Amino acid sequence: MAMDLHRDADKSECLPPREKVNLNEIVTEKYPINPYELLGENKFGAPRLIPESEVGSPIQEFFRDSTVFITGGTGFMGKTLTEKLLRSCPHLRRIILLVRPKKGKTSNERLEELFDDVLFLRLKTEVPHFRDKVAVVDGDVSASNLGLSVSDRTLLTDTVNVVLHGAATVR
Repeated sequence: MAMDLHRDADKSECLPPREKVNLNEIVTEKYPINPYELLGENKFGAPRLIPESEVGSPIQEFFRDSTVFITGGTGFMGKTLTEKLLRSCPHLRRIILLVRPKKGKTSNERLEELFDDVLFLRLKTEVPHFRDKVAVVDGDVSASNLGLSVSDRTLLTDTVNVVLHGAATVR
């Protein structure tokens, strides 16, 4: 029945697609509060070291001392997953992201842009050295052997314990 109501809805009453909101247009002298502050997103915990001996949740223990290889790490789901793993799994050894060069930017430049996203604000506050746990390899899931160099393939086969495939076709 709900689907019937949706189908019968007058299409002229539907809202037009939303444009991306630029925070600089919202935060002005008239409205000086950042929307993230209104949501409480600027009140993060202080950094703390978690002792190696502290037993974590089942998920934290699964990822303990693991090296995780993530495809699609620069997309919405991939960057959310990367942030959550780095923030919630303190004894994760390393995350290796497969990133393809794009629009004249190297994989490392794209990784730095990724970490400039507001999503990583909490991580930067609570886990200031998170960047030490992240590595990038050049590649493309649409290429043979993921477009990996021989040395990167060797690195992955020798060190990776968990593969999280989240890449999508973008062409």
